[in-house]
Amino acid sequence: MAGRNLRIDQLELDLVNPRISKAADQHEAMQRIIDDQKTKLGNLAESIAEDGLNPMDRFGVVPWAETNG
Repeated sequence: MAGRNLRIDQLELDLVNPRISKAADQHEAMQRIIDDQKTKLGNLAESIAEDGLNPMDRFGVVPWAETNG
């Protein structure tokens, strides 16, 4: 499958993700991730800011019927 460039504002979290339990909205889902990951999330963000992402890593994204693709 061919790669596709997306803007961060085109992405949404899965509200039924079993890792964070069912969230009511995007804000709640993000807050649950932040609460769960604590300093690991900060360390990851710092590493990405300093070193960037590994160009060999790919992210899986699934179209969501309730949005514009």
